[in-house]
Amino acid sequence: MADCLARIEQSNEVRYRDDCLIPLAQALDIYSVRARINAKRGGKVEGYSELLAALEAAAIPSVRLHLLEFLSHWYIAFTDEPATHLLGVLKSPKTEAAWYDPAKGYEG
Repeated sequence: MADCLARIEQSNEVRYRDDCLIPLAQALDIYSVRARINAKRGGKVEGYSELLAALEAAAIPSVRLHLLEFLSHWYIAFTDEPATHLLGVLKSPKTEAAWYDPAKGYEG
């Protein structure tokens, strides 16, 4: 989590891609499964342990997911609905150190 926040503060090389709101129970189900898959594949995505503990302890109806892109990594930040409380962050390496365009793929 600290890594993501530090990178945002230190760099203007971040692109806020999107956010969405999902029910807490659904977030817990989805990201519990993804954590198991991630572990079986070598654990390239970081942050599942802290995230799942925070989601299990949360007493909120919904979770807002924020997708952030840096040149070398993707981050998904999980907050409460009004985005006032940060629950956790997942950090995932990108296949290329380049910006991603949904229509064209990675920009070279």
